[in-house]
Amino acid sequence: MHERLEQGAVLVTDELRSFLTENNYQTLKSSIGKGDYLFIQFGHNDEKTDESTYPGLGTYPNLDWNTLDSTGKDAQERYSYEYILAAYYINLAKNAGAQPVLVTPITRRNLDGTPNYSGHTNYQNGMLTLGKNYNVPVIDMTALTTQLYTNLYNAGGANETAKLHCYTDAAHTTIDNTHLSSAGAQELASMIVDQTKQLGLTIGNNKK
Repeated sequence: MHERLEQGAVLVTDELRSFLTENNYQTLKSSIGKGDYLFIQFGHNDEKTDESTYPGLGTYPNLDWNTLDSTGKDAQERYSYEYILAAYYINLAKNAGAQPVLVTPITRRNLDGTPNYSGHTNYQNGMLTLGKNYNVPVIDMTALTTQLYTNLYNAGGANETAKLHCYTDAAHTTIDNTHLSSAGAQELASMIVDQTKQLGLTIGNNKK
C-alpha cells in the first residue's frame, strides 16, 4: 500500500521487495519531497521466505551486508531486510529531503486472543538497529501492540482483542487474526500519532 495520509505524510506498508516492482513505488519516488514524512512498515509478509510458495516476498533480517550484491541478495539468494529498507526507502526519503520514520510490525492475534508477535521479533530488532545506525526515528509498534493486546486480554479475554480485528466471512463467524477492523485501525493509528508527539516529530503537531 502507498497511501498519502494527509498533506506531507505517506505510509508505505506491503511486501518490502514486491512493492519495489509496483507502480506505486514509482509514484512514491516521483512525488516525495522536502518536508514530507515517509512512514515505513514492513515485516508481516517478509516472513514468507519460501520462494516456491511465495515468490518475490521474503526477506531475511540479520544478514551480513558484506556478503550482499547491489540488490541486497547474498550467495544463497536471500534478500536482506535491513539493506532493502535502507537502500530503497530510508535513502529515498533522505535524498528527497523527507523524514523517514520506521514502524515495526504490529502483533498478530492468536486463536485464544493473546498477542502473536514471536514471528516479528527478528524484523522488529532489525528495524530498531537500522534506526540507530541511520539516525531514523522508530515507532516500535511490535512492543506497543503486544502490550495493548496483553492488557485487553487480561481485562476482558479473547473478546476484547477480537474487537480490533475484522472477519473473514460475511456472517462474522471467523476472525481474521492478522487484519484489523475499522475500530482496530483507528486505535493503532491513534497510537502512532501519540508516538510522533513523544518523538518530537513536527507532524505530531497536526493532530490534537
